[in-house]
Amino acid sequence: MSPGSRPSIMQTKRTAFTGIDIQGHQAVVVTGSSGTAATRVVPLDNLGAAIPVDARVSVAMPPLDCVCRWLTTPFTSSSKARKVLPTILDIQLPFPLEACVYDFVADRKSDEGHVEALALAARHRAVAGALAQWETHTVNPAVLDHEGLALWSQSLVEQPVSATQSAHPRIVVYAGSDRSCIVLGRGEAFINSHSCMLEQPAPLTRLLRAAFGESMQDLTWIWCGPHVGQAEFDETREAVEAIAPGGSAVVDQPHAFLARALYARIARPGRLACNFRSGVFADVRKDARSSQADSRMAIVMGVMGLLFWAQAGWSLHLASQARQGARTQFMALISRASDQPLGAAQGEQALSIARASLKQDAASFQPVAYAVEPSLTIALHRLIFESEAASLKIHEFRLSRTEWVLNGEAEQRDACDRLVEATQTLGYKTILTWPSGVAEGTPQPFVLSTEVGP
Repeated sequence: MSPGSRPSIMQTKRTAFTGIDIQGHQAVVVTGSSGTAATRVVPLDNLGAAIPVDARVSVAMPPLDCVCRWLTTPFTSSSKARKVLPTILDIQLPFPLEACVYDFVADRKSDEGHVEALALAARHRAVAGALAQWETHTVNPAVLDHEGLALWSQSLVEQPVSATQSAHPRIVVYAGSDRSCIVLGRGEAFINSHSCMLEQPAPLTRLLRAAFGESMQDLTWIWCGPHVGQAEFDETREAVEAIAPGGSAVVDQPHAFLARALYARIARPGRLACNFRSGVFADVRKDARSSQADSRMAIVMGVMGLLFWAQAGWSLHLASQARQGARTQFMALISRASDQPLGAAQGEQALSIARASLKQDAASFQPVAYAVEPSLTIALHRLIFESEAASLKIHEFRLSRTEWVLNGEAEQRDACDRLVEATQTLGYKTILTWPSGVAEGTPQPFVLSTEVGP
């Protein structure tokens, strides 16, 4: 284009894409429309002015504000599995599925051939709160992405998995100004992500053991976020990597990594694409980049209105047929899913019958709940082994997700040291108490209680 010439219509219509990551009192903004994207760090109070008027913006929700888990179905057929996935997810959630935005973004086959799917869900109030928070910064995002998935997909682009690492554990750590996130996977396969506190290694240890088991050989750490590369963060990083020593890498421009990931995923959506702005939160703004575009859209809508008016009678006939067909398909689907005769029930009544039937079968899906959390039997076997090795006599084991209580007798008080050490290694606070007034040389009763560390 020569100097002073006006841009063409095609140039004015080019869509710009923007990824934004807020870090304290500033934000990293990555913007581009084609070719190389530009990266800027801008003050938070000037964020709105740094975004192109016509840009489609992508931001992220941290794992703390949403649910991400793999669900296992009892079916080997993908079509059958899709029918029951919402029900399985409903059973897993601690709140009603109707109060959530949810999607199933990936699927795979288990070792037994059953269909597994990666489910994402966020409560309506969490999505509304996130959008309201961005509105205070004069930002109205088109995409509300999942932070863990964005970090994982970008790590595969910038730190590709080699042929020899296809089955090795891989951890992406985002060290932010006001939050941190850890993403776990094996090779190119995403496992899960969690909001975390990097200064507390014990909960991280439990997350790694749940994802990878006891063996964590050939593990790779990938670091990103604004704190990475700062000298004062080195001690925290070394403590975290000591949980499971392995290879370690820092991405280029770590402070802009998440913003780059969000930009890439909105510009070129691919596998594991996610947008919590759906349903009642869908972005329905008009693409009004110029008054000329508005005029053209008005003309098109006017012509369409005339066509609809001219064909109103025919449309009503087709609509009646479509409603009848949809009603028939709906009732057939409900009947197949619930395996219950519905009789003359329709609408909400049919759904109520189906929901009651499916909840009666909820027990058959209970193993899914145990599959997404580390089993307590792993810890129980470890404690039994240590107790036998120290010749402890155990009277009672009482284990739950939040508290363990063990009581028994020891020949000597230092015999409980290995049991205490094993409990702490599993990531729990330990309280060991000895009743007073017990003579030396006699069996010493003890009580070991624990609670999950913050």
